[in-house]
This record gives sequence, structure tokens and C-alpha cells, in this order.
Amino acid sequence: GSQRRESEKRAAATALENLAMTAGFSDVNRMTWYLESEKLAELTPFFDGVELEGILLRLEIDEEGTAALAMEKKGKPLKTLPKALNKNETALAIKETVKELKEQKRRARESLERAMTESTLFRADELEIILNNPVLAPMAAGLIWTLEEKEERGHAKQSQAEPETGRKPQARKEAAHRNGFLQKTDTGLALQDIRGGLSPLPAEAGLRVSHPHDLITAGEWADYMHVLYEKEIKQPFKQVFREYYPITEEERQERTISRRYAGLQVQPQKTVALLKGRGWTVDYEEGLQKVFYRDNLIVRMYALADWFSPADIEAPTLEEIQFFERETGKPVELEAVPPVLFSETMRDIDLAVSVAHVGGVDPEASHSTVEMLTAIARELVSLLKLSNVSFIGAHAKIHGTLADYSVHLGSGVVHGEGIGMIAILPVHSQARGRIFLPFADDDPKTAEIMSRIILLSEDKKIKDPAILSQIRGL
Repeated sequence: GSQRRESEKRAAATALENLAMTAGFSDVNRMTWYLESEKLAELTPFFDGVELEGILLRLEIDEEGTAALAMEKKGKPLKTLPKALNKNETALAIKETVKELKEQKRRARESLERAMTESTLFRADELEIILNNPVLAPMAAGLIWTLEEKEERGHAKQSQAEPETGRKPQARKEAAHRNGFLQKTDTGLALQDIRGGLSPLPAEAGLRVSHPHDLITAGEWADYMHVLYEKEIKQPFKQVFREYYPITEEERQERTISRRYAGLQVQPQKTVALLKGRGWTVDYEEGLQKVFYRDNLIVRMYALADWFSPADIEAPTLEEIQFFERETGKPVELEAVPPVLFSETMRDIDLAVSVAHVGGVDPEASHSTVEMLTAIARELVSLLKLSNVSFIGAHAKIHGTLADYSVHLGSGVVHGEGIGMIAILPVHSQARGRIFLPFADDDPKTAEIMSRIILLSEDKKIKDPAILSQIRGL
């Protein structure tokens, strides 16, 4: 059951935390990365190359941190391992190492994304060790990092709100944050800001993976979007182009209750399956909830439903979202919830609503996702200097040679003015790789929408007879 799985997972996590503390590490992530970096040092002979029966086997890691097995015979590369070496212990050990390094990269990607959502603080000297790891370095170097001043960390335990404004003091102290890319210099680690300036980092400096909230606070969000495209930086996960959910004015007035998704109906099995993968659990009395142990908070999503029945008669209808103190169970004002935690909670629910909506809404068509796709499309159009593309609401308007078009930035549906819908079949495996996306997520929908905008902006070059016949009305 979900509760038993969650309790066992929490017990295992506590055991790992105790092990990390006993070994002298401040958290599990640091212990894991340290041990994996130490393990990488043991693989030096494999990087140098091992010769077996006239074939040179060598472990390689590319610029994106992906491990691969390289094979040569008399200076010529081989695509497959000869059958004679299929049971060779050394060859099997290298193949197993490649598999482990790929798994290490996957773990590191998830760990870095979790570090962003949990605002985990790292010391500069710890990050310098990570940048020496060929698997972890490309991911860490592609992310934006936020430098925290010492006085900010000293005020981490301040009261939730200021007496005169009722607002958290966080917005006032976050103005001192500095954001940028990590760079290794001759004198150590430095932070490169949006203008290219380098700020040396002392070993004890505290940094964390930036969240869009940090970039908005600094007024640099749009600038970093542009930089990623201009320099073709691919991030390991959605960081800069991540959907962001601030508190609305209605939620400020409600104080402790959010009704932004009230009235929406969802498919219970899909919703539970999606949210379980993001740390939510099903409580038999309260419904769906997620516990934030570090912040001592619980968030609950209420619905008119029985999450444990097929709900054949009527799909569940979402009602409200509330945060509570974990120990006392008292409701917490939404403005007292850390902005990053609030945004990530709403992002989880928005995804569930988009994917599991009973009306069959396209999973890419949620409001925040459309905003992100619009930002990506704007940068792509600017980069390619396409003067015949403009943006109105959730649509890209294209003034072509053969006709004028509209591409919906959520679903990718194309309409021609005076023509109607134009069916353009996606070829995902070809679109990916040809269209630069500023994040490494497996996101064929984004590539599909961007490729359609480019295709229609240069419609005079279209050769496909099926598309041309629709445009010309043949």
C-alpha cells in the first residue's frame, strides 16, 4: 500500500541520513557524490585503455557526461564487441562500469533537480569537487547558481511574517542574491554573472541551484532565457524554462486556502499515479497530501471524491489546496509558505490537472506550460531572425508566402487563414536533435511545435505534397 511504501522509504532515507552524518557529511547528496567521485578515481586504468586479444577497449565520457565503451583494432574503431570477448571478465567489467556511470548520471540529474526544489545549500569547495567529476561537471556547469550571503543564512530561522506588513521578510533579503554560472579559474571557483563578469568564490561561500523565483527576484529571468539560446547551453533539466507559480491576489485574500483548480474534474487513477511519483501520498482520511519534513509543512489537496474507488458515476472534482504545520496541524497562511515550495506544489497539481483532466485536455496545454513554450519560441524566432512570426496569446502567427498560419503553442495544432486546420504529422525522432532545446528533458512536443513554426515561416521551401495540397486547397 502507498502508506506502507512511504513509511519504509522514509525509514530508509533516515538511515542514509544517519550514515551520512556519522561519516561527517551534512547530507546524503554530499556523501553520494563524494563516494561516486572516489569510485571514479578507481577507474583510471579503464580510461587509459586495456588491450585484450589485439583489441583496445577504452572507457570514454563525452562533453555531456555520458559514458561509452570505445573499441579499436589496429587503429580502426569497432562498432560492436567481438564475440571472443563476450565472456572476458575485464571486458564485462568495463561494460558494467559504463552502465553504472550512466546510472550515476541519471541519479545526479534527479539529485540536482531535487536540490533546486529543496533550496539545498552547497559550499564552494564541495562544488569544486563536483566540477572535477567528468560525469557531474557538465550538468553542474550548465545550471544557474545563486550565491547566498552569510547574513541571509543567519536569518533563516526568523519569524514567518513581519508585524507591520504581514509579509515574509524573505523578499527583502533575497535582493542581495547573486546568480550566475560556475566557472573554474586558476585561483579557484568563480561565479559568472549575466554580463560575463567573474566573482571569485571563497571556499566557505554558500551556493544553491537557482529557481525561477531567484531569477525573477533579481529581474534576470528573461535575460537568462536569452543567454541559454544564444550560447546553446543545454540544461540537464528544466531550470530557467521551468514553469513558475506565484501566489495570486485571490489567494492573498483567502489567506490559507487556494482555489485556483477548484471545479476541475480529474481521472482518479491517473492523478494518484502522477502525484505518487512526485512524493504525494494518499491519506485515507484527508485525501492526497505531501509532507515537507525540512520545512515542517504538509500540503493537502481536497476533492469531492473517493480516491480508492473506480468512481464510475462521477469523476472527482477538485476543491481547495491548503498547507498545515506538520506537528500542530494548524493552517498556514499561503504567504508564509516559502515561494519555491509553493511554486513546486502548484506545478505538481497543474501537471496532474493537465494530464488527467476528464475532458481530455492536451497534456502540454496547461497555462504555465504555454507561457514557457511562448518564451522558448520567442528566443528561437529571435535567434533565427524570422521577421514574419509574431505571438498573440497562446498562438504563434506566421505570415507565410503561400498563406498565413496560426500555431497553438499548447497543442501544436496548425490553422491556415481561410483554409482551416492543416494536418502536419510529427516525426519526433527526426525533430529532436535538429531543433535546439535549452533543456535535456525528453520533450518531443516542444520540438514538434518549434519545428512547425520554422517550417511554416519558410513555406515556399515545403516539398511535401500532402501539406502543399492542404495549403493550396487542392
